[in-house]
Amino acid sequence: LAADAAGALVNLGKLHTSARAWPEAERAFDEAAQIADALGDLPLRAQHDVNCAEMWIARGDVPRARAALAQAADSASRAGDGAPQGEVHKLSGVL
Repeated sequence: LAADAAGALVNLGKLHTSARAWPEAERAFDEAAQIADALGDLPLRAQHDVNCAEMWIARGDVPRARAALAQAADSASRAGDGAPQGEVHKLSGVL
């Protein structure tokens, strides 16, 4: 149930990012990260970090985007989850 809530919060953060509602996006992403970390859910954390990187790119904050992508790559690698790695490479090319 907690992982579902975190997933919903990530989606809410993406929605707020699309609407350029930055404080709301950050709050949703922060709460999702706290849940993912508490659960030790590395794939969820990796996907969260990819979506945060997209938000930072949209905001023009390259250093934070790079940091989020590095975190996503680390979490995905430790989880053995290749799906986020493709997104990391794609977004790294945008930067």
